[in-house]
Amino acid sequence: MISYALATGQWLTPGGHSATFHYRAETNDWNTISSTMAPHDEYAIPSGLTGVAVDLGAYLGSVAIGLALDNPNIRVIAVEPVPPNADLIARNIKANGLGSQITLIRGAIGGPTDDEIKVWYGYRGSVSLEHHAFVGNSTLAYDYGGEAPHEEVIYRRITLSDLVGLASG
Repeated sequence: MISYALATGQWLTPGGHSATFHYRAETNDWNTISSTMAPHDEYAIPSGLTGVAVDLGAYLGSVAIGLALDNPNIRVIAVEPVPPNADLIARNIKANGLGSQITLIRGAIGGPTDDEIKVWYGYRGSVSLEHHAFVGNSTLAYDYGGEAPHEEVIYRRITLSDLVGLASG
């Protein structure tokens, strides 16, 4: 696995709340955070919500954190299969003081016939692959004449029923 320098930055959520994010330099981390924190973000993070929200494939936690900061009466379940991403989500939850509002699940969502889910990440071999190294199961790995070198992790599937149980518990 290539080592990436860590950086820390401040953004404003679409609702105007200050958010701190740790991210990896020279990857698409900054782009992802910036696109979710923009006033007219592509994710359309709403405000005024209550109840439970689920962020599937939470990446760095920017959607989960934006939801939590802009909606103090919501609980967010963030599911992330890529281990280095989950580590950064945990750091970002702590940096924003949202440990009681966001639950991080390290795992992958699957259907009723999936026993195990294989997730690959940490691509190597080109500037584009390394920039997108932490996008789980990216098709970029196959766009370079075959399967690019990568890391893998395998999880027992998490189903919607599992998440419903978690949300009500």
